Amino acid sequence: MSGDRQHVLVVDDNKGQRDSVSLVLRHLGHEVSVAAGGYDALSLIEAKPFDLILMDLRMPKMNGLEVLERIRKLPSDVVVVLMTAYAFDDLSNRAFTLGARTVLSKPVDPRELAEVIQAEKTGTPTRILIVDDEESAALMLKRVLEQRGFDVQTAKTAEEAVEMSACRHYHIGLLDMKLPAGDGVEAYLGIRKSNPEFVGIMITGFPEETTERMQMAMRNDSYACITKPIDLKLLLRIIEEKRKHYGEDV
Repeated sequence: MSGDRQHVLVVDDNKGQRDSVSLVLRHLGHEVSVAAGGYDALSLIEAKPFDLILMDLRMPKMNGLEVLERIRKLPSDVVVVLMTAYAFDDLSNRAFTLGARTVLSKPVDPRELAEVIQAEKTGTPTRILIVDDEESAALMLKRVLEQRGFDVQTAKTAEEAVEMSACRHYHIGLLDMKLPAGDGVEAYLGIRKSNPEFVGIMITGFPEETTERMQMAMRNDSYACITKPIDLKLLLRIIEEKRKHYGEDV
């Protein structure tokens, strides 16, 4: 996105929701176009560029996920934010893997909407280090985070993570508790020696086996512990909370 005034497309089959979100956006000073469904939205997207698309996840004929899949085949890097009145589910999770920036709960909170738009105009991206020896999972998570504008790198061992952090300042680490050599706690403590503000988010697929080490991480100020399979909406919310901790320089 460039400039303060953005061109936003609101896509929702519910007129009341379209109108209310559009009103908030116009109040924030943005130009707004609307579409009542997926097909109308695609026609508009192909006709002119948008900075941001706010789209309902569940719509008749073509849902938000199907529209998002079509958008990703177009020569466009438009930011897509989905909205849903339903609980977070597999449909929402699939949207993240397709590059949706986030999923907002309906009715949309005007302050949350304003924060999402503002986040797209920040400068230097938050730097995240994923430490996980399961390469496919790490690369999938890396792709999801990069699509949201984060600067992401990966390491497979605690030693590699500490070496990488000695050469580059990372803001946040996603640290698997089981690694081929050492574990996430060892990586976290090693990185904190050179970077005391490093935020550790511990991840485990074996919570019962790693309870003691997880507790040790928490005693040493790691920010959160989450289990696999990762709830992407929860993870993104945690990352956003800590991103704000660094202020506008992140």
